Amino acid sequence: MTVEEKFGCIVTHPDPNFDYTKKNVESDDFVITLKREDVPIVFLLGWSGALDKHLAVYSKLYEEKGFITMRYICPVVYNLFQYHKMDEVAKNIANFFIEPNFQNKNIIFHVFSNGGSFQYEFVVKALDENSTSSQIKGVIFDSAPGVLSFSSVYGAVNSMKRESYTPWIKAESFVVVASHFARKLFNRFYGKLINKKIYEFNPIVNLRNEKNRCPQHFIYSKGDLLVPYQEVEQFWKHRKSLGVDVTTQVYADTPHVRHYPYNKLNYKRSIFQFVSKCLRR
Repeated sequence: MTVEEKFGCIVTHPDPNFDYTKKNVESDDFVITLKREDVPIVFLLGWSGALDKHLAVYSKLYEEKGFITMRYICPVVYNLFQYHKMDEVAKNIANFFIEPNFQNKNIIFHVFSNGGSFQYEFVVKALDENSTSSQIKGVIFDSAPGVLSFSSVYGAVNSMKRESYTPWIKAESFVVVASHFARKLFNRFYGKLINKKIYEFNPIVNLRNEKNRCPQHFIYSKGDLLVPYQEVEQFWKHRKSLGVDVTTQVYADTPHVRHYPYNKLNYKRSIFQFVSKCLRR
């Protein structure tokens, strides 16, 4: 396996001698057999506050299947204040998929929490502009998406500093989040004042009405304290009403973006059954 950094993403390429016809006989492993030319790209978009070592755990699941993987974590400050940066990142990513070696590759997205989901929304828009969004064959949403509420953003900001959490950090997080929503209100009222629409960061609406109707798989928990399961269910039911092939994996009490550590076998089967279905379409 080779690893490179491209457009701020970590890209892994499988071993040239990887045997795609070999069936893994381990009882906990879902078998996917492929032709080398049909190997997809799995793009993982991490949650706010994640480190690359966290996302690499999930990337490894796909690398063990011989898939090409890309992983990227959007900085929280982009999600809160610098939407143009998310757009720039997305356009760079879209350019990757028009390179000769990748322009006809099937793409599976695996996105985590609102941080990953909202960056995905920008990527889809950029792929549309490049006329390459048809390469997207499936999307896995882990612990997402949810409404961009005060509590969800506050939780995301705190997650960056969980190891050094103090009352001062708590106060700082509150100020950051309050500033974010104050800016949204200012833009809304200023836009009315000058009778001009100012761009508002409201990706959940765009995701709900995304034009691509590829299959979507939702992994979530009724015990999630950051993104309520009711919001995820409301989202996927809307997508299903639009004709999207929707599947779900629901857990009773696993924490936010922590379903895999508590349910490794079930989680792996869930994602690979979905990926296998997408690649057969």
